[in-house]
Amino acid sequence: MAKEGTDFRLLTGTEVDILKDGTLDFPDDLLAELDVVIASIHQSFSQTEAETTKRLIGAAQNPYVHMLGHLTAACCWSASLQSGPARGD
Repeated sequence: MAKEGTDFRLLTGTEVDILKDGTLDFPDDLLAELDVVIASIHQSFSQTEAETTKRLIGAAQNPYVHMLGHLTAACCWSASLQSGPARGD
């Protein structure tokens, strides 16, 4: 691509897990070296909506996190656990 005059940049990045306590599963010194960091909830789905929201806010406040992943799943899963099983209405 460079020979064709096209600018091209390869980014390094990862998706990290937001742990139950809101911390990330990779240390900040490693995240600081990456171009893109996506933080997502992959566990502890039985938390309340308030606890899940606190986790997401904590991850979003990390200076090395660029975006949050799976928000619909994390929020809907937490809400469905609060309201009980779906009735199919």
